[in-house]
Amino acid sequence: MSGFSRGFGSRDTPKTFAACQKMWNDASDRKKAKGYLILGTNTELSWNEYRSTFEVRFHNNCIVEYFPEFKIINACGYSTSPTTQGRISALTGCYIAQNAGLGYHESTRVNGFPYFDGMRIDNHGHVLEEDRRPDFKTVAKKEVVQRYTNLFRRIEKLCIGRYELGEWANTDNGNLTGSEALRLLENALAEGETFLPGRIVRCILPFHATVDTSFRELLKTAKETYRGHYYKANDGYETIEVK
Repeated sequence: MSGFSRGFGSRDTPKTFAACQKMWNDASDRKKAKGYLILGTNTELSWNEYRSTFEVRFHNNCIVEYFPEFKIINACGYSTSPTTQGRISALTGCYIAQNAGLGYHESTRVNGFPYFDGMRIDNHGHVLEEDRRPDFKTVAKKEVVQRYTNLFRRIEKLCIGRYELGEWANTDNGNLTGSEALRLLENALAEGETFLPGRIVRCILPFHATVDTSFRELLKTAKETYRGHYYKANDGYETIEVK
């Protein structure tokens, strides 16, 4: 029995109750003297006589429990750990990994489904249908995105000409935060103002940038910097179910 010595997912890696049972029964009493079989670094297989199941423990945490018809997985608080994910994948035949880029509430995915402690995997490596939970992610509301886009379009148009005249070269920002300044600018534009107070604009645009940075680049940086602040301040997020 070489276990993990031939690599995760090798033919020697037990993926079912039957495979664990065979490995356990074939092992010598000497190898089982401590009550477990070593599968790899900090990874052991043992028999739970109280539950009549096999367990694989990683760093003394049970990450996979084998029943005759399925397996239960539990990352024990380490669901984002590539090492723990690799062991669970190898021991069950499922694919578990991170996919945070899509904004899922649960970024750890098992065969594309949101992970949770106690998830069951059948003997072919598939998530049981009853454990394929609904998926959710947080997205920006379309109307708030459009509002922010329109706001910055107006700010850009009004700012560029005045900046080229050097209008705000030595303006104090009045200790406003960028988010506060953005709110004041939006209010001023909503009231039909065509003159933007320099102390407010200076909070939005990083005038300390080098001479090699164009004014349009400053505007682009400011737009991206305050986008999240604006969405949050204007109830701009919603949770949707991912089909």
